[in-house]
Amino acid sequence: MKSFKQYIIEGSFGHTLWIDPKGKVYDMNSRKEITDPKGHAYTHYDWVNANFDKYFGKLDPKSDEVYNKPMEMGWARIRNGRVSLDVEVKLSKLNRSQKKVIRSIVDTNHKRPLYIDSWVKNKTSRAGDLGFDNYDDVVDFLSEAASYRGDMLIGWIDPKNKLILHPEGGRMGRFHTQILTNMMSVEEFRKFQPDRIGVGIAKDMVKFVKSGDMTEAQLKHIIDKSYENIYNSLKSGKSDGDYDTEENLEKAGWVKVRIDRKQNGRSSVLGKLDRCQVASKVIDKKFGGWRGINTDQFWVMDGGTMVADEKTWDTYIKTGRIPKRTEIGQTMSKFR
Repeated sequence: MKSFKQYIIEGSFGHTLWIDPKGKVYDMNSRKEITDPKGHAYTHYDWVNANFDKYFGKLDPKSDEVYNKPMEMGWARIRNGRVSLDVEVKLSKLNRSQKKVIRSIVDTNHKRPLYIDSWVKNKTSRAGDLGFDNYDDVVDFLSEAASYRGDMLIGWIDPKNKLILHPEGGRMGRFHTQILTNMMSVEEFRKFQPDRIGVGIAKDMVKFVKSGDMTEAQLKHIIDKSYENIYNSLKSGKSDGDYDTEENLEKAGWVKVRIDRKQNGRSSVLGKLDRCQVASKVIDKKFGGWRGINTDQFWVMDGGTMVADEKTWDTYIKTGRIPKRTEIGQTMSKFR
């Protein structure tokens, strides 16, 4: 007889499950899945055999397709147990939609370990399997965010959509511009620094060039050193930022990112309007959706519109639009 705790754990999902590549859950104990006249609950592969033509193609009874085809197509087999949550899947096929569902199953009981049986055809050993006893490690695996721990993360998404994100105050620095100086040379960084720096110096010094007290080469050296000094000040953290430089970066397709997971956290993307949604998609994929981002507010649309719940976030990621909240929704958001 099942314990009360097991009934609670299985309440939303059941014990014997399949998850297809789109994230749809199939419960072997669900009446709509059981076609046996006697109403027996299916085992995983009994269900596959009974539904093969519907989901997997034409079945060859002389082959092992029942055991191989689901995994080859990216399905995940789930045993939602009281002691542990066991997942068998081809790891290269495990996608965001499935991870999101598995995370939801995990969250019915945070204290259970997660075991990943890494499926390989004709597998003869446990090599490649993964086990997670710590809940934070489970979340990291399911969110693809192992490198993005911390209450406050800052960084950029470059024009090729690479995410550059680090803990604020970590080895890359406390400020957005500081992160860039720690990964760019003086010459690379100068491409984004404002012309006003050199123009201002040249305007003040041109009289010395005209009088012959200074050569053009000497003036160029002074200008170059001024850019370098600003670069070094940003790199050391003595200067917290250069907004004209950041604006030039945004014009070039860079997007400024902040992930704030503190209470009442305000996360954001800042850049050109079309790039904000692209950047949000990158973040969504890397963190495994809204739950992996784990913030209270996320400001998008060039910092002008706020998202505060998973449904609105998913809508924005898919469509680029943020639906207007009702008065009830606006009131409820104040209590989140």
